[in-house]
Amino acid sequence: MNLTSKRMLQFMTVCAGACALTASAQSPYVSDSFEAPEGSLDLPIAQYKQVVTGAQSENTNYVWEATAGDASTLIATDAGNVAYSASSRPLDTDTVYMLNLETEGQTLTRAVTNTPSFATADVYVDTLIKFTPSEDDPEITDPAVKAAVFVNVNSNLVVYSKTAGGAGVVFTNSIIAGTINPTNWYRLTIQMAGDGNLIALPVFQVYLDGQVLTHANAFDTIDTAPTPGGSWFISATTDESLNSVAFQGTGMVDELVVADSVDFGGATAILLTLAYNDTLCDVLTNSASVGNGGTVETGTIIEINCIDWYQVNSVAGTGITYGGTSGDFVQESTGTVEADEAGRTATITVGQYTGTFPMGLDAPYDTINGADLAAWGYSNGATQDAVEADPAAAIDDYLLNVPLGTDAALVITSITVDDTVATVVIEPTDGAVDLTADALNGTLNVYTTDDLAAGFPGTPSATQSIVLETAGAVTVEVDVSAGDFIKAVVE
Repeated sequence: MNLTSKRMLQFMTVCAGACALTASAQSPYVSDSFEAPEGSLDLPIAQYKQVVTGAQSENTNYVWEATAGDASTLIATDAGNVAYSASSRPLDTDTVYMLNLETEGQTLTRAVTNTPSFATADVYVDTLIKFTPSEDDPEITDPAVKAAVFVNVNSNLVVYSKTAGGAGVVFTNSIIAGTINPTNWYRLTIQMAGDGNLIALPVFQVYLDGQVLTHANAFDTIDTAPTPGGSWFISATTDESLNSVAFQGTGMVDELVVADSVDFGGATAILLTLAYNDTLCDVLTNSASVGNGGTVETGTIIEINCIDWYQVNSVAGTGITYGGTSGDFVQESTGTVEADEAGRTATITVGQYTGTFPMGLDAPYDTINGADLAAWGYSNGATQDAVEADPAAAIDDYLLNVPLGTDAALVITSITVDDTVATVVIEPTDGAVDLTADALNGTLNVYTTDDLAAGFPGTPSATQSIVLETAGAVTVEVDVSAGDFIKAVVE
């Protein structure tokens, strides 16, 4: 996002950006909610708030000026494009539509009028935004650019400004610690202020989700002798008026506002960060997704949904409490997460099942080691629903450690008998089976009996010995005195 004193500029930062009017602002200069009646589904942004009058239906204003090729439109919020979830937001409005930025390399500009000089009053640009990382840091050459914010290829937020250095003041990109998740919404606020004793130049602060950002290139004050390492960045131009906000690239924006004040929800609002592996679970609040690294207010109810064969082990961190369940086979957990102060991180730890998994079969397969079953199911792409629908079929594939539905069996392909020993070769009917002991989830056992009518005993033959073990075959020697009939089984 760029702030400029010109109505048109070459906007170089590749990110999604916008500004929005706070509900408590005393002097709103811009207030774009993108909602009805001005907004509608698939409305090109150039037509948003456009006034059409006259006999020929002339367009008499362009508050949003999109150059040829710009494909930015209003889209509906849905499961794939959820709205910003935190309660502290620029506008108290509906969340039916949002702006989807697709500038196609062009510049999209929002005109701003009637703003005072920064020398007399601060001006705030306040927005909800989904950033898109830039492949290359933009080269900002337009002298009208006051401030720019973008996300670099490493997912760091970067602030473009001036800073003191060398023989005077130089342009710089300040990389902010921490990463930006492109799936998350953020509240981005820029406060423009007039010059003080800080090198007699206009300055600005940047807030992310209501928390002011600091950097070594910024200063701690604008009224007394400045010290590096604060939150006040030097504006990239000496002009102290704001006439437009511009965007270039892709991303999403909601609730665009420029105003003379901002409300972050009061000092009692405590934001905490959620950290988790987003390949193993999803986290929702108010039916909206909160990505890894996203923030929520303390006291928020979160819903954690793990993928198959994974459970919620814990939700913890310094100063963090969680009211939901966790542990063996807790695949879904809902509870209130709280922090004792702002800036805390709640780490959601998930892992494969532990404990004993109920199979619903007769002994000895009434229960199975949960960790072993989960490792087999996950690595072989077996869904829990499929296993629970036909556990009898699943148990064979689990024991042989093959994909669900392989339906393999063991056969005795050779028997050689001498006076005292029967040498038996056992092979699987499917090449997916690896008969080496470490590859199986069960144990290959050999049973012997003299009477088939009486059946095989419940314990393996004590006289067997494996003399050769390969992936495709196992050779077993059995004392002939143990019985005339032999059975091999993995169990």
